[in-house]
Amino acid sequence: MGLGEKMSYVLGLIDGLEIDKTTKEGRVLIQMSEVLRLVCKEVEELSSKVDDVAELAEDIDYDLGELEETVFDLIDDDCCGHSHSKDDDDDEDIDDFISRVFENADDEDNKEVEDRIFYEIECPKCKHEITLEEKEIEKGSIHCPKCNELLEFDIEEE
Repeated sequence: MGLGEKMSYVLGLIDGLEIDKTTKEGRVLIQMSEVLRLVCKEVEELSSKVDDVAELAEDIDYDLGELEETVFDLIDDDCCGHSHSKDDDDDEDIDDFISRVFENADDEDNKEVEDRIFYEIECPKCKHEITLEEKEIEKGSIHCPKCNELLEFDIEEE
């Protein structure tokens, strides 16, 4: 018998007692049964949520396993002349693989990032440091992400 069924049984017993609701004892018993009913309802809701979280954790664990398998397959496919078994230092293998991936990134993309100009400003109100690209400053103003103060920029063309 589950918690909800047991609670229904107890409430049925209480109803069968024909408790006098005008006495102090009767009011206490009625209130206690109502509190108990609410506690049981809350426990059932929490139990359902825990089941949902457990299912989500299982899904995440499965997805992580798939990701690990994919990464290790990529490392093995891009073999660099030595074994990539679990007995080796896997952290170094992954670091080497990631380094090779980023070393081979498109040079044009890297050049585009290097050509962007950034400015660092400080909000006069909250002293929060903000890093902005030149195109953001050219807009003339922004709101501080921390305190929402309007920051205006006076751009002088040379």
